[in-house]
Amino acid sequence: MIAPSLLNADTYHVKEMLLQIQEEKVTYLHIDIADGHFVPLMSFGANTVRDLKKATDFVLDCHLMVDSPERQIETIIEAGADIITIHAEAENHMYRMIQTIHKSGRKAGIAINPGTPVSAIKEILPITDLILVMTVNPGVPGETFIEQTVGKIEKLNQIREKKNYKFQIQVDGNITDKTIGLCKAAGADIFVSGGYIFGGDIRERIRNLRTAGAVR
Repeated sequence: MIAPSLLNADTYHVKEMLLQIQEEKVTYLHIDIADGHFVPLMSFGANTVRDLKKATDFVLDCHLMVDSPERQIETIIEAGADIITIHAEAENHMYRMIQTIHKSGRKAGIAINPGTPVSAIKEILPITDLILVMTVNPGVPGETFIEQTVGKIEKLNQIREKKNYKFQIQVDGNITDKTIGLCKAAGADIFVSGGYIFGGDIRERIRNLRTAGAVR
């Protein structure tokens, strides 16, 4: 399925943009929470999650691009996040963080940057709900899709099938009508797209992604 990234929406026109997304029957909304330390970018926080939870029916897919994510987990849970994804590179106690998220009744995800191998997260694959494969360097606008990351999607999919694990594979980073097919063929399930969707006719571009990737 497609998960539009709120980060790329025009803040002034965000309400009408979200309405267009809803009209296309999109159910996921990807929210990047960045602290300006783990990545250069600063973006949304718990207040944004809380407001969207009150006003929309989206599945709020929160991607924490922050140092020491354990300091923010409880706040993001209380705000109403449905999925909380933390970076493997930012957390030494991934198992504990996943347990904390699960205790709240939410889904837990682990993200890996382009330079992080799948082997770094193999121990937590049985207990996580989602693995986010970054297909660009995170937090830097205009990055080019890194084709080598497709191999990590394939590897995760192979492990999932062999072990009968239940996690979904999400991809994020320059997902367009030209790259979504590569990721889908490799085994990805959820496609985060921001610059492409919000960089033109929103409804048309969502349809383009669905056609190119044969996704809903």
